[in-house]
Amino acid sequence: MDATNKSALVFFDIDEGRELKTDEAFETNAWDLAFQRYTVTMNGGGGNPTGQVRVAVLKDQGWDSLTAAPAEGYQQDASEPVFSGVEGGWYFYNLSVHRLSPREELLYVVRSSSGQFFKLRMLSYYDSAGTPARLSFRYQRLPEPTTAP
Repeated sequence: MDATNKSALVFFDIDEGRELKTDEAFETNAWDLAFQRYTVTMNGGGGNPTGQVRVAVLKDQGWDSLTAAPAEGYQQDASEPVFSGVEGGWYFYNLSVHRLSPREELLYVVRSSSGQFFKLRMLSYYDSAGTPARLSFRYQRLPEPTTAP
């Protein structure tokens, strides 16, 4: 995900696994996550009050062992985006070398704009050449929880 533009959001539809152009994101309201440099917001709460996206933050949860979406713990962005504030945010910042590193112990479950569930883990803030704000992440669809969040 190329979030190198300091003044523009990059919108992502997790249901379709694709980036949306800004006008399409606003017209359809089908975006789930938006990226701007290291900031990740969701289509719900502070990111967009009309959006329905919610995210649960799971700590020390293995990727393979999460086989269904949790039934509770979902939040929307408030004064601080969930990806930045809950459990300290999705990254560590190393001040001595000025580099961001994903927090591998955090796993996110996204309830998308269409009501589907996906597990998501942030992988990197840099591309293979070391360019910042070229985020990569892994995601996979999950079965719905037994009780609606």
